[in-house]
Amino acid sequence: ANEDSPRAFPPGFRMIAGRNGDTESEFPNAFAECVEPSPCLRPDGCHTENDFFPREACVELEVSMFFPNCWDGRLDSADHASHVAYTIEEGEVDGTCPDTHPLKIPQISFFFRIFDYDGGWHTFSDGSSTFHADYISGWDQDFMQGVLDNCETESLGPNPDSFCEEHITFRDGPKCTDEATCDFASPILLEKLRQIQPRTLPDMRAGISPEATDVVSSLPRGTCTGTLLLPPGVAAKPPRPPAPPPAPPELCDDDGAVCGHLNDGECDDGGAGSVYSLCPYGKDCTDCGARVSSPPPLPPPPSSRPLPPRWVECGRRNRCGPQVAGWAIPDARHEVRCCSGTQLGAMWDKRAGCDVWAESDGPEMGGCHHGKTFEEAEAVCAGAGARLCTKDELASDCTRGTGCGHDRDLVWSSTEQVPSSPKPAPPAPAPPPPLSLPPRPPP
Repeated sequence: ANEDSPRAFPPGFRMIAGRNGDTESEFPNAFAECVEPSPCLRPDGCHTENDFFPREACVELEVSMFFPNCWDGRLDSADHASHVAYTIEEGEVDGTCPDTHPLKIPQISFFFRIFDYDGGWHTFSDGSSTFHADYISGWDQDFMQGVLDNCETESLGPNPDSFCEEHITFRDGPKCTDEATCDFASPILLEKLRQIQPRTLPDMRAGISPEATDVVSSLPRGTCTGTLLLPPGVAAKPPRPPAPPPAPPELCDDDGAVCGHLNDGECDDGGAGSVYSLCPYGKDCTDCGARVSSPPPLPPPPSSRPLPPRWVECGRRNRCGPQVAGWAIPDARHEVRCCSGTQLGAMWDKRAGCDVWAESDGPEMGGCHHGKTFEEAEAVCAGAGARLCTKDELASDCTRGTGCGHDRDLVWSSTEQVPSSPKPAPPAPAPPPPLSLPPRPPP
């Protein structure tokens, strides 16, 4: 029996690992090992800014991922990660759990290999260097607990010659227990895998999704758009009624003669939803939409009081080279990252230990923003329903890895420089005492 008494995953348990990289507190999330490295010879060049995939070519690139195996008892957490933790002995599976996560759970690990890796610039679909993975348990809790309680094995890892074969009937091959007859580097691996596949493969289009999966010429990107089949007995939602046609616009005129900011993705006519008031009302129709004929009241004139300096901070700790964080005048130009107390979209990320969700190029922001003044940066975040991050949030790496290459740039914060209080004026001198005159003599 396992001396650590690990607990089986309960129904509904889920977690995410790998989003913080391979740091001291996150060891050993993910690792890419280059077997037999050689110079990159790609005809399109070998420059890369990705920190995970190696620049050099490899006969084989081996990528491994390990999940935390300490638990605080919750099925999930807001960031899908803070309810689990690695052991305090650098994440070793048989290490000691921290006091905050005292319960042991099985450690999920997986591996994949890329043969004839050509080196150069490779990246993940979100453009980052972060390799993360999601786990949603589908195990029968009682069955798994029986395996954990009764399986005895000398292996601490998922080795092919030690896999609780007396308790688990499924095998993904090549797994065997006789080292004298089992060739773990078998050249006929594909044939061995065919031998243990089901004779009749399940009909995925009848049980999961009606879409064809053998006609895809390139990997799809973005949000999933497929159709999932409902379980038996679950009725489909009725289709939404069509939206009524919009009323014809009363005022809509893109006029480049009076508006020099047409079709730039930002509404500039001063009306509802505007980012700027740089064009006459109704003359930036593509960006602002249709307007009514009566323009809104003019906004109050801007304050003549100059804005105080704001702090600019490196997008990732110790990554900005000679650039130094500090106070910047509002007319200076720096990069934009936004923070929010709620997740505004699928791309917004909340790092462990942070209280905010952050993003650099989500659709709510209209993509990346470079070289903006403070007021322009503030307007970008406000337009996304967010705000500029504080100095402390940036310095704590809460926005790290959110895209646009800003990990190596100085980024605007909302923290303003507070002027020092003036010295109090010295007290006014006391008035002189009244003159003392002798009494008037009697007449």
